[in-house]
Amino acid sequence: MVNLSKSFLSYVFENSIALMSLLLAFTFRYNFDLPNYDFKDLIFLSAIVLICFTTFIYFISLDKISWRAISYNDIKKLFIFYLLCPLFTSLLIFLSIKNIVFPKSVFLLYPIIFFSISHLGKFSYQFLRFKFYNNGQVKNIKQCVVIGLNKNNTTLIQSLANINDIKLLGIFDNDYQNFGRYYSGIEVKGSIKDLKIFLKNNLIDTFIIDTAIISNLDSNLIFNYASKYSIDLLEVPSLKNIIDKKISFNKIRKIDLDDLLGRSSVEFDFEEFNNSVKNKVIAISGAGGSIGSEISLQISRLKCKELILIDNSELNLYKIVQHINNSKINFFYYLCDIKNTKDLEIIFKKHNPDHFYHAAAYKHVPLLETSFNALQAYKNNILGTKNLIDLADQYKVDKFVLVSSDKAVNPTNLMGATKRYAELLCLNKSISSSTNFMIVRFGNVLGSSGSVIPLFMEQINQNREITITDKNIERFFMSIVEASQLVISSSKIGKSGDIFILDMGKSIKILKLAKDLIKYLGFSLSEIKIKFIGLRAGEKLYEELNYNYEKLSNTNVKKIKVARMNNSKLKELLDKLPIDHKKVNQENIKKILKKSLNEYRLY
Repeated sequence: MVNLSKSFLSYVFENSIALMSLLLAFTFRYNFDLPNYDFKDLIFLSAIVLICFTTFIYFISLDKISWRAISYNDIKKLFIFYLLCPLFTSLLIFLSIKNIVFPKSVFLLYPIIFFSISHLGKFSYQFLRFKFYNNGQVKNIKQCVVIGLNKNNTTLIQSLANINDIKLLGIFDNDYQNFGRYYSGIEVKGSIKDLKIFLKNNLIDTFIIDTAIISNLDSNLIFNYASKYSIDLLEVPSLKNIIDKKISFNKIRKIDLDDLLGRSSVEFDFEEFNNSVKNKVIAISGAGGSIGSEISLQISRLKCKELILIDNSELNLYKIVQHINNSKINFFYYLCDIKNTKDLEIIFKKHNPDHFYHAAAYKHVPLLETSFNALQAYKNNILGTKNLIDLADQYKVDKFVLVSSDKAVNPTNLMGATKRYAELLCLNKSISSSTNFMIVRFGNVLGSSGSVIPLFMEQINQNREITITDKNIERFFMSIVEASQLVISSSKIGKSGDIFILDMGKSIKILKLAKDLIKYLGFSLSEIKIKFIGLRAGEKLYEELNYNYEKLSNTNVKKIKVARMNNSKLKELLDKLPIDHKKVNQENIKKILKKSLNEYRLY
């Protein structure tokens, strides 16, 4: 049912414009020197105008037309109303009123003036609505591009252009005749191949794809871009495909990680955390990485005094800054390497953070097993962490949270060994410092850079196969959002020396995850091959979340346990900790770590 107030306003608006336009038509015709008319004639003339326009509005249902989504039938109605209605009214006045001189030029002027004033009013309303409503109320605007263009989706583009929380940055289509043209104010930027350059210079959240005109080759290209830049895919199936039930692009869609993991979402009380971070300066290292960026986004929703973002990747820092730009939080960002003590000290001295989340780390296991890369992991994961720990102690940071990994438990690879060493650095400093040094340890996060889901999806799209190292390999998994919110929750309840273990549930066999993903994407197991390639360097069949000498206790936060060890065991570990950093090089890095960490079983 049409809103009665809007319908009434439509009648009032159009009739008022009709009367005003007729007056202006006479005014312009007589060069602003109107002859004297009898008042009764003017009333009669006005009555004719009102009756004619009201009748036209009613019979063509003009008051029911939505100006945000005008169809072809609507255009026919508007043509009848804006052209024929004024002409018919003029003719009726000409035939009905003999006492008023009605020049023929009014027949021409009246429709033109009526059309101009009426549309000027509508365009002004739309402009003001977008100007003030969008700027005042919409915060989290999604930046999108439309891929594929035909006559059926131009109305869709017009509708999308009117949605307040969507910003269309362009259209990409392989028909060169469309290049440079505008549809509802949105430019056709180029072909689908041109997306590569466009994505390097623009932060895109969503691809909106017309499935009817995308070839298999184009879909591969689109999917690769989406995987590389973490872009959501929204399909717009054609009407024919819907009727014929031939939609296939649903095989390439955003994965709901909770569906694959079977985990319930975390209940994160933002109001409660607002009280704990009020007037606090919060800093995050690795702020553009998988975990760091999500921690940054979650904290940007809190009412802290300042948020400090630190990352050594220009691209990652740019991405997180673009996301947080839409929030009202006061934030600063630094392109800084944690191995550089002098640069870090500038940041600490300027902002003096209250809470510090250390999420910066090299983490890809096989990549770090070569001697050269192992040395870089040592410098970043150990020396970089030591720099931050020392500065946190020096500048009396209240809480320092190290984001650790299950690979730090009984490590068999360089990555795990460096993370374990970082844990021991934190525990060592927690004994003597006024800063509360805490550790949060958890397993893999789905959707992070280098994780299995993006890799599997890319393999499915490119080769129609999935590679797995071993049929028995298994891992703990949780979503990035869940892990990040639990890290923040741990910092609220923790005290110095605590090792928090996130509840990862049961470990999942990678083979089962692959099969579930294949089914989830709409393929059968016979369509996608699964190939076993053997364990990679430093890789284990399974991971552990805690050492057998760590005693686990529940906390008052669901899904978070705290691990503690007796003082004698801690002293034994810390006695093995010292390393003469000046003697470390790429030839002896593995030997030194193996000797220093009794738990480090290299190969």
